[in-house]
Formats: sequence, C-alpha cells, structure tokens
Amino acid sequence: RSDQVVDTILASSDVVNKDRRLLERYVLVYLYHAWGGPHWTNQYNFLSPTKSVCNWNDGIDLGKGIWCDDNGFVNELIMQHNRLAGALDPIVFHLNPIYFWINGNNIDGSISSYIGNLDQIRQIEAQNTLLAGTIPTEIGKLSTLKLLH
Repeated sequence: RSDQVVDTILASSDVVNKDRRLLERYVLVYLYHAWGGPHWTNQYNFLSPTKSVCNWNDGIDLGKGIWCDDNGFVNELIMQHNRLAGALDPIVFHLNPIYFWINGNNIDGSISSYIGNLDQIRQIEAQNTLLAGTIPTEIGKLSTLKLLH
C-alpha cells in the first residue's frame, strides 16, 4: 500500500529536507494518478519535469493547485471543484499542508487516522465530496486546526 511505502521511507534516518521534497513529489504524482489527473478541469502544471511542485498551481496568489512555503515544502493543497475522483488515500496525510481543500470533488472513502500527522493544518475543506464514515479521534491532535468544513 502507498502509505506503507511512505512510512518505510520516513522511517529511514537519512530523510532530510531534500528527501522530503522528493517524498512530497512522489505523493503528489501518486495522487495525480489516483485521483484521475488526466480528467481534471485544470492540470496546474502537474507532472511537469521542469517545474518544482511549488509551481504546480495556477500562478495566482492564493489560487488553486499546490503551493509551498519559503523553504520549498508543500503547505497548500488547493484543489476544490476540479473533477478529482477516487479514494482519499492515507498517503495524502504525509504532505502536512496548512490548507487542504478538496471540496466539490468526487473523493470517496473514509478519513484515515493519519490525519493526526497534520501538525500545522489550519483549514480542511472537504464538503460536497463522497467521504463517509466517522472522523478519527486523531483529529483531536490538530491543535492548529481552525476550520473543518
């Protein structure tokens, strides 16, 4: 499973910032394929071999796509109303964004206990999706979470 692959990578003692960027790219490429990327309304430069994942966005400040912090790590996944379709794979919770917006898409399944890994998350927008089940108790670990919608 994808989350086991990521766990194995993260367990390695030599995972440093460069490796974290590679891990984030892996997660995003995986999600592109798992969520039907070729059928998205907007591609946002996904899978571009010449662009950093920090440029996988629409280029508009606070716009849609993937955005990074000043150190080049993913801190926003803003993909609402973009025809994403597929399961909410636990691998997504290894990104640790501040903003995680997938509302208005055909994302299904349940929320994994890995959501407790999002130690800097402020907003989760997942309304108008096909998510089902209970919210894991690990969400209580998210001390920075201000909005769950």
